[in-house]
Amino acid sequence: MKKLTSALLLIFSLLFLLYPVSYGIANLKVIFIFVFCFLLLVMACNKLKNKIHFKIDPKYYIWIVFILAAATRLAAVFVLEPYMTQISDFGKAFEVSQTMDFSTDYYKVFYHWILLPSILNVIYKVFGASQLVALCFNAVILIASSVLVYKIGCLLYKNRNLGFLGALVYIFWPANILYTLILTPEHICVLLLFTVMYLFLWIENKDFDRYGIKSAAAHAVIGILLALGAFFKNFSPVFLIGFLIYFVMVCLQTKPPKQYYISKLITMVVIIISFVVAQNATFAVVDHLTDAHVARNITPCYLNVGLRGSGTYSAENYNMYFSALEENNFDYKETNKQILDKLFTQKEANLSLSFFNNKANIAFGKNDAGMEDYARMDWMKDSVDAGEHYRLGTFFGTIVQRCNSYYFQIIVFLMAIGLIVMYQKRDLKIFLLYLILFGSLLLLLLVEAQNRYMYAVQPIICILSARGIQWLYNSCKQKSIEVKSES
Repeated sequence: MKKLTSALLLIFSLLFLLYPVSYGIANLKVIFIFVFCFLLLVMACNKLKNKIHFKIDPKYYIWIVFILAAATRLAAVFVLEPYMTQISDFGKAFEVSQTMDFSTDYYKVFYHWILLPSILNVIYKVFGASQLVALCFNAVILIASSVLVYKIGCLLYKNRNLGFLGALVYIFWPANILYTLILTPEHICVLLLFTVMYLFLWIENKDFDRYGIKSAAAHAVIGILLALGAFFKNFSPVFLIGFLIYFVMVCLQTKPPKQYYISKLITMVVIIISFVVAQNATFAVVDHLTDAHVARNITPCYLNVGLRGSGTYSAENYNMYFSALEENNFDYKETNKQILDKLFTQKEANLSLSFFNNKANIAFGKNDAGMEDYARMDWMKDSVDAGEHYRLGTFFGTIVQRCNSYYFQIIVFLMAIGLIVMYQKRDLKIFLLYLILFGSLLLLLLVEAQNRYMYAVQPIICILSARGIQWLYNSCKQKSIEVKSES
């Protein structure tokens, strides 16, 4: 069985290197320069280590993470908020957070834009209604997410240094700092999904002797948070499938006792039941807020855009779904059936390899200017341009965009190194994070292709890059020692 596990991990690793890694490293020169500079830095540190005796006590890491996250996010908000104008769906979210008018058909389908404005409206009653208050809320959410990245890294590697490294990568990612200024429900989705990840790893590390109240309660919370997350950005199915695959892989690798199988069966049942109950309860709240019956399944709407034409945004393909809804008197089931029938039975869907290759490049790769992780910076540029602050917009669209692109390529490279280490160690907990990222990015190939849609799962890259940094540091340190001994 261990050989089977190794074979499955090898196949997965090769697929992961194919997508998304091969799409995420557009310029190998950037990687070579980074590795060379990293080597020089390590060599310099080795020479200075006897002269400089500075070491941070790991017990302070969490406070450093909190302070750095708060300083960067809040500074971005207070300095740049006056130059920001929320546009597109983000502008609608800001407007409706004040009016609470969800009466249009738009919200009956795209219900993931309902809860964020509703939460903000409650906050406005305490602090007043303004863009500054809304963006400060973003900052608070992202500070908490930064701490979670650190805590997950500590649990995953059982090493606070690696947790700290992953958190620093997340905190200083340029687009992560600046995206605090964009009013999107994905910020809350990040917090919910990474709370789920933390709870799951915490339970797995506890290794309870038997399934008890504590583990059942934690799994119930996981199901509830996954259900809530689906109302901000729906990656919940990927997490559920990922947990199941993880349990199967553990069984193949370790041949656990019968009790383990029973325990994990109960785990999945508890998560799924709590997920369904929480999802139905949240739908009831959303129905009340819109004073209508919103769609329970909008997958066909997204597929209708994601599998037609170029697979990118198309008002025509979205309108096709809304027109069918009106014709069917808002019978969602009948509308979904018609859309899916046209796509697959009548073979109108584009399923060619070149089509998905292009979508993969949009989802995780570079734009026409050769920049990666470009969409978030594009939204920043467009948002400041909307207020006619063109010089600032040009700065975001050129210098910051390029720095962010290089940063992204480097951490994808480090994540790829971590993948190799994961395979060598056969570490299934780390495999789970790679699996969730892989599954999420596969999901994005089916829906409208947008580069920003990977944002909710991007912190995984930061956590996984920490192992790559460790490996690269050890390799460069060994090379430094060899150079020193030769001289």
